[in-house]
Amino acid sequence: MTRSTLLKRSRRIAFQMFLSDDVPCILAETSTLFTRGVECALYKWSPPSSWNKRIRGVAVVYHGFGAHSLYPTVRYASSLLAENGLLVYGLDLPGHGASPGKRGLLTGVEDLIEDGIAVAEHAARDGGGLPLFLVGSSMGGAIALAVANRIPSLVRGVVMLAPMLSLNVGAGARTALGCLNTIAPNLPLIPSSATRPELQYRDAERRAECERNTLTYKGKLR
Repeated sequence: MTRSTLLKRSRRIAFQMFLSDDVPCILAETSTLFTRGVECALYKWSPPSSWNKRIRGVAVVYHGFGAHSLYPTVRYASSLLAENGLLVYGLDLPGHGASPGKRGLLTGVEDLIEDGIAVAEHAARDGGGLPLFLVGSSMGGAIALAVANRIPSLVRGVVMLAPMLSLNVGAGARTALGCLNTIAPNLPLIPSSATRPELQYRDAERRAECERNTLTYKGKLR
């Protein structure tokens, strides 16, 4: 599938919101943002017309591994923040959601941080001096924390939802993974439970919504 097709599909899905039930969510505006030379899908949630107060701030919501900005967990958080007077931005990281790239491939920690900084700086510019907050789910929590450490002068606060802050990997496993990265860097070999609906929701309807989400990568990490 070509990049332009993915982005057009992204715009269509943004208005459908993956909803076949009556969950109220603010719809996202869609555009694109370049990071590391990749044109990625960008989403923006604005406070509803009923919000007649001053906009309180700007938030960037980072999704987890395999997910994307319209994944139910991320979308609900973004909509809730917008409903409470914040401008909210979400970026489909390369290889995720409607953005181009090999599915399930994480090219490195520094690349993720660079992507995170790109959308944070964009949100700060668009917000025109409003306080900036970073929100992250799972892997996105680690990205939010790392970005805040890199650009502390821009970030007012960080919220982490079930953040992935450490991995219990022994020295032997690290060596083996390093060898695999050299020999076959694109093979999907590492199991991931990041987008398993049963680990995220107790409610059967919400789990079903996650399972219906066609842009989610559910394979192994590369």
